[in-house]
Amino acid sequence: MIKTMNVRKAFGKHIAFPILNLKNQTASQLKHLETSQWYALERIQSLQWDKLADLLKHAASNVPHYHKVFRERGISAGGIISLDDFRVLPLLQKRDIREDFVNMIASGFDRGSLKRFTTSGSTGEPVTILRDSRADIIASASGIRFRRWAGQDIGEKYAQIWGRALDHVESSESGHSPHSRLKRWLARFEEPAAFLNAYDMTEASMREFADKIETQKVDVLVGYVNMLYFFAQFVRKWKMVFRLKSVRTVAEVLHAHQRQLIEEVFGCKVFDNYGNRENGLIAAECEMHCGLHVNAENLYVEILDPQGKPVQGNESGEIVVTDLNNYGMPLIRYRTGDRGYFLDEPCQCGRRLPLIGEIGGRVIDMVALSDGNFVDGRVLGHALWAFPDEIDRFTVVQHKRGEAELMLKPAKPITDERLQIIMNRLRDFTRNKLTIKLNIVDDLPIDPVSGKYKFVVSDISSRIDSNESE
Repeated sequence: MIKTMNVRKAFGKHIAFPILNLKNQTASQLKHLETSQWYALERIQSLQWDKLADLLKHAASNVPHYHKVFRERGISAGGIISLDDFRVLPLLQKRDIREDFVNMIASGFDRGSLKRFTTSGSTGEPVTILRDSRADIIASASGIRFRRWAGQDIGEKYAQIWGRALDHVESSESGHSPHSRLKRWLARFEEPAAFLNAYDMTEASMREFADKIETQKVDVLVGYVNMLYFFAQFVRKWKMVFRLKSVRTVAEVLHAHQRQLIEEVFGCKVFDNYGNRENGLIAAECEMHCGLHVNAENLYVEILDPQGKPVQGNESGEIVVTDLNNYGMPLIRYRTGDRGYFLDEPCQCGRRLPLIGEIGGRVIDMVALSDGNFVDGRVLGHALWAFPDEIDRFTVVQHKRGEAELMLKPAKPITDERLQIIMNRLRDFTRNKLTIKLNIVDDLPIDPVSGKYKFVVSDISSRIDSNESE
C-alpha cells in the first residue's frame, strides 16, 4: 500500500500538476516563494515596497475609484514615496466595494477574464471581488507553500470538511472532448480523497467520512475549525483511532481547547491558517507553531489601532491588507474586520516572514436543527447572500433547538413577495428543520467582543456528548 501511495503522489506531483499548469507560472512562482521565505527581513520589506509602489502607480492611473481618491487628496500617481505617505490613503471597506464596484475594476482588463470571489466570512456583509489571472496563480502558489509546511505536498492524499451550498452547481469544465476529459481526470489528483459537507454534519455522514479516511489511507485533514472540532468529538465518542500526519485549520479562530482535542484525537499537530476570500491565504503556522507567518511577498499587512495608526509589536489591532498582485481590482488598505498582533521575536524556523499572533474576531456558531443535528452557520449565510441587492446585513439568533430569529436589515424596501422567497430559501437550506421568525430591523449592533456584525449567534451547545434538553 505504501508503494502504491508513493506512486500516486509522485504521479500527482510530477505529472498531473505540471500538465495542469503547463500554460501558467504556478510552478515558477512556487519555486520563487520557496526561496524568498528565507530572505532577510530587510530584503522582504524592500520587495514589498517595490511591488506596493508599482501597484499604487497603476491604481492611480488605471482604476477610476483610486484615480478619484488620489485626486481628492492631492497625490500624484508617483507621489507616494514612503509608508507615511501610503497611510494618507483611506481604508477600504466592504461597503465601498459594493457601492463603487464598477469603478474598482482597472481599465485594460476584460471583466469576463477576472475570477470572481464572494465572501463567506463572519460579518454578515457579503462582498464580491474580482482577481486577475496572474494574482490568482500567485495566490495558488502561496497556498501550496503553506500546505507544504504542514506536510501536505502536491499529490498528497487529504480529507476535507468544507462548505458546499445545497444548490451547488458543478464546474463549467464539463466538455466531452478528449482534452476536457483528460483535464478532469488529472484534476482528481488535486481533489480530496474524502469530503464531508459542513452543511450536513449528521452522525451518519461523519461515520461515512471517517470510514473513507481509513480506507483511503488519508494523511492530512483540512477544514473549518468548528467542524473539525465537532468531528473530533464524534471520533472520540465512538473511540475511533486515527494517526494522521497533520490537521490544517482555516476560516475561524482556533482556541487552545480545540487544538488540544484535535491533536489528541488524530495523533498529530494542528497547523492553523488565516485567510479570506478577498486576499487568499494571509498567514499560516510553520512547524514551530509559534505564530502565523505572513505571506509578505504578496501582501502588505498592517495592524492598526482605532485611530488608524500602526500599533506597537505585541499590541492588538485591526488587520488591514493590501494585495500586491491584483491589478485587475486592486484592494488597497482593505479592512478585514479581524484582529491580531505582530510578534516581535523572529521564528526559530529561520524564515523571516513577519509573524502574527492569535487571530481574533472570527467565530461562526453552529445551528441546532429540530432533528438533533447541527449545521455550520454558513449554511444560513449562503442562503441569504443570494440577495445582496436587498439585504444589507443580518443576524440569526438561536436560543432553542430547531428555532431561530432572523434579524434582517434591508438595503432597500423589500416586498412581502420577496421576503417570502427569502424565507423559503432558508427553509430549503435547512431542510425544513428550523423554524425561523423574521424581524425587520433598522440597524444591527456590533459584537462587543469581535467588533464584527456576527451573523449567527447561538447559545445551544454543539458538543457531540451534550445531553442537555431544551
